[in-house]
Amino acid sequence: MGLGDCDNRDVPEEVEALSEHKITDVCGGVDFCVFRTDKGELFTSGSNAFGQLGLGHNQDVDLPQLVPDIIAKKVCCGAHHCVALIDAKTIYSWGQNNHYQLGHGNNKNMNTPTRITTKLPHKIMNIYAGMNHTIILVEYGFVFTCGLGTSGQLGHGDTRYRTIPILLKSHRMTSIYCNSLANHWFGISNGKLFGVGSNAKGQLIMYNSTIRCGVPTELNVSGNVLDIGLGSEHSVVILEKHKPLVKNMHAFRDIDIITLTEYL
Repeated sequence: MGLGDCDNRDVPEEVEALSEHKITDVCGGVDFCVFRTDKGELFTSGSNAFGQLGLGHNQDVDLPQLVPDIIAKKVCCGAHHCVALIDAKTIYSWGQNNHYQLGHGNNKNMNTPTRITTKLPHKIMNIYAGMNHTIILVEYGFVFTCGLGTSGQLGHGDTRYRTIPILLKSHRMTSIYCNSLANHWFGISNGKLFGVGSNAKGQLIMYNSTIRCGVPTELNVSGNVLDIGLGSEHSVVILEKHKPLVKNMHAFRDIDIITLTEYL
């Protein structure tokens, strides 16, 4: 947590080491955090066994340390790796790479930010990280994925690894929702919701018992999607003027709360 010790906290506490910086984004993987400032600087703390802090070593850090020589527009975390968007043509990644999730064409862990050299055809719009995979959204809705594919989470119709970012040929996406501990993700294409990856616990909001979706598969939901939250094996989809839909352990039910749009 960047508080200078390893004690648990049961109430929120300010990260005093960052008090002189304006923090605009925070993301986290398994036992580590990344803080982004308004200037694009990255500070990291926590577990560092795979070099996921990007500090050039593999020792754990209990106070946030500046990641040298990088200014990022966005950063996201997988379970033990990080991906940073530098500009419309440049992405860096670092940390654990046993499943090729860094997109460098090898499976060597990296403890410093390293550029992904795969040439992408259009301007990079956004980046996302799952547990052991990485997703890149470029202009015109094209999607590239790399990393672990055993749950179909790369969306290529098989369960193979991809060592560098490879284009999905099935759908173009306008929005993508992913999570650092998830082997599944969601995308919006032509106003419709699609799910990809593991469905072992029913987390893709499907009424059947499909274990995985190896390609983007349209989901039967009614209403415009406002937001989606993902856990490792569950999902929450918030629909406009509808109740949130929670999916987990093959149970599908409405939650008895009112969404924001019903107050407007």
